[in-house]
Amino acid sequence: MSYASTIALAREFHLSLIKIEDEVLPNQVAAATLMLHPELREKESELRRITHEILLSKEFENVRAEYFSKVFSQQELRSQIALVRNPAFKLYYKKSTEMLQFSGAALLPFLRESFAQLDEQPVKQTAPNKKSNRLTFYSEDLGNFFIGAWLFFDQESERLYRTSFSNKIQGSAYSHFLFCAAQKIAISNGFDRLSIIEDEKNKQHGIIGFLKPGEDVKVTLDARFLDSDLINITNTEMTSLCIKK
Repeated sequence: MSYASTIALAREFHLSLIKIEDEVLPNQVAAATLMLHPELREKESELRRITHEILLSKEFENVRAEYFSKVFSQQELRSQIALVRNPAFKLYYKKSTEMLQFSGAALLPFLRESFAQLDEQPVKQTAPNKKSNRLTFYSEDLGNFFIGAWLFFDQESERLYRTSFSNKIQGSAYSHFLFCAAQKIAISNGFDRLSIIEDEKNKQHGIIGFLKPGEDVKVTLDARFLDSDLINITNTEMTSLCIKK
């Protein structure tokens, strides 16, 4: 399987997908941006225009084709192309709020650069008061441009953190944001795996346990984690869209 044939399939996937995205994403991006920054209301049409031009640009095509060629095999690309060309996918995509499912990190840098050309710059929301044992992350800093949420990791022990969001959790974008933040903590502290369980007292909260190389979940973490899956922090399906800052 040559690189040339893989990149050709990746480009075909992009071109098939972009026909649907161009009908959906400009409006979604503008709406999501205005929810976070209502001061840009007068520039709504400009937000849509910028997104439309990015989606159809050769630069975006090249970047995303390269991205797709790395995260999908040729067989997976053929399956994705067939899926996108199914009329039912278009109906699903238009109703879906998962805007970053196939756009992801490839689209975000283009949006940031182009939106910076607007006269008024979006301002990041102010973080709530920090606790002494709390780590705080903002969604846009880690690759999610749309949800405008803060994520808190309150440390309970060396390897245990209780997590919570400033917004109500809705959709997989929050799961992605959570993992990207957890990955940063893991790398900074020499952890190589993590496990996430739901907080029984509050369904909007979670508890994350971290493990170092060679450690056993049965020995290092408590019994609550025994039935939970362990996630390697190098898992490409989870890390491919994380922005390293």
